[in-house]
Amino acid sequence: MPYIKKEDRQDYNKDLQHLMANLAKQGWKVGDVTYAMYCIVQHWFCDNPGYQTIALIRGMLAGVLSEFDRWYGFPYEDRKIRDNGSVRVTDIERELVQQGKLTYHVCPCCAHELVVKG
Repeated sequence: MPYIKKEDRQDYNKDLQHLMANLAKQGWKVGDVTYAMYCIVQHWFCDNPGYQTIALIRGMLAGVLSEFDRWYGFPYEDRKIRDNGSVRVTDIERELVQQGKLTYHVCPCCAHELVVKG
């Protein structure tokens, strides 16, 4: 995803550090961060208006979300599941399992419970 060459990153790091320092100084307010991100994609679109750019921007934003989840979101949620227990199995689901109307299997890749029969 964001794995550009290290020498290419240098072109952006100083400006990004300045932007992030300003956002941190303001307390990482969601409106401020949203504004900064919006300005970037707005300029990208205005420089190249058209559906192709819209599709590229949407894909980039989806990629950013995927990369964030990969490195931060999912590990955090997994840690909280281990700490506090899963909320996936509700009392209703538990009752359906006992009645044989619902079956859970554990995913071999990630050990999450998956509903496979209802």
